[in-house]
Amino acid sequence: MHRIEGAHAATWASHLGAAGALVSSAADLAQFALRVLRDHEVIGETLASQAFTIGPEGTGLGVLGVRRASEGRNVFPIFDEPREGEIVGFGGSGLLTGSSTKLAYLPGVDTVVVLLLNRSRPSGGGEFFRGLIEASFSVDG
Repeated sequence: MHRIEGAHAATWASHLGAAGALVSSAADLAQFALRVLRDHEVIGETLASQAFTIGPEGTGLGVLGVRRASEGRNVFPIFDEPREGEIVGFGGSGLLTGSSTKLAYLPGVDTVVVLLLNRSRPSGGGEFFRGLIEASFSVDG
């Protein structure tokens, strides 16, 4: 197996065009969430109020609703049936062969949760993210 490192890795990862074209870290994604999802920088209040309103299918404009989910259920209701449950935040997820990302901003506890995985669909990855969401509501702040 060949290991891709340094600038070559960034070039390889960003060649994917519309499927990504960005290379990021957990810290970068957390800053993005704080500035765009929380502070509404770049998009402004009017668009934010429209984009971050989650509809019955579990989506907003370019974001996924996030809910507190019971064990074995997906925190992103769009990927689960039934789609019930209180929406407690918004974010997104994505994957490419060999990696996956999940991000959520939880306004009620002013918390960003970012999970980067070096597998496309690792066993237990969704459950681990669900646990991080639940833990966010248990932290005394």
